[in-house]
Amino acid sequence: MKEKISSSRGTVLQVSRRRVLVSLGEGESLFAAVAANGEEPSVGDVVVVEPFPGGARVLSILERRSLLRRSYFGRTKNLAANVGHLLIITAPGPLFNTHFIDRALVAAAAEGIPASLIINKIDLGLADINPKLLEHYRRFITQLLFVSCRANEGVEAVEDIIAQDLPGHFVFCGVSGVGKSSLLNRILPNSGRSVGEVSRKTGQGKQTTSLAVGIPLKGAGDNAQLIIDTPGLQHFGLTHLLAASVPLYLPDLSLYSQRCEFRDCRHTVEPSCAVRKAVEDGDISTSRYESYLHITEELRSAEKQGK
Repeated sequence: MKEKISSSRGTVLQVSRRRVLVSLGEGESLFAAVAANGEEPSVGDVVVVEPFPGGARVLSILERRSLLRRSYFGRTKNLAANVGHLLIITAPGPLFNTHFIDRALVAAAAEGIPASLIINKIDLGLADINPKLLEHYRRFITQLLFVSCRANEGVEAVEDIIAQDLPGHFVFCGVSGVGKSSLLNRILPNSGRSVGEVSRKTGQGKQTTSLAVGIPLKGAGDNAQLIIDTPGLQHFGLTHLLAASVPLYLPDLSLYSQRCEFRDCRHTVEPSCAVRKAVEDGDISTSRYESYLHITEELRSAEKQGK
């Protein structure tokens, strides 16, 4: 790894304790310190670095196109900056966590980030996933893909997404055990992502990534494009959002909420609620509605506490 600064601009690949790894392009990278009183960059940020005795330091962070983050009662964790496409990885069985999927989709929608859903490990069978629910998702996400890394099936479709010349980075996220690392190793054989195991007892994965990591695809600085592998997550908190705004980020609920009798309808107990009627009629999936209730309950609780 070179320590020579050849450019004042670079793209953040890793962040750890006020220290960042910055790619300067053409295989050149360096570690740079972050000022104690400065904002900590996120993976995917474009930063200006300058020489400093004994190394380099971050001088500034350029304006972001977007910021994918999760939060829980006043504590916010930035996952990735300048995201151009979010790829939510899931798998059959207990790993098909609709609450996580819906929360990730809300987080992306709040930042105007296109999102796709990738169901990995289809060699295990899809019998426990409701086909109608998948059709619901297909209506309002960019793509719904079915993949088996073990059988090398469907991987080319994911590669086609990555091959698109889009502004911003590609972010992989999912609960632990869905096979993010296996998929990345298929797409980028030299990425060296660690593959974990899935507990037979819980069906959940053992986390192998503790920090978000950017893997350079092409370009440098403002024109750089990364694949960003995020840590395996179990909960995707959204308390940085307002409860009243959540229906705006759930396209299926937003469509029907406009037909409610009351403009401030919360879609819980109010009469003439078009959203609840759509759930009863099967036009909105029950799991999506439950996700909405869980998210808004969490956000209203945080709002009451001023968090």
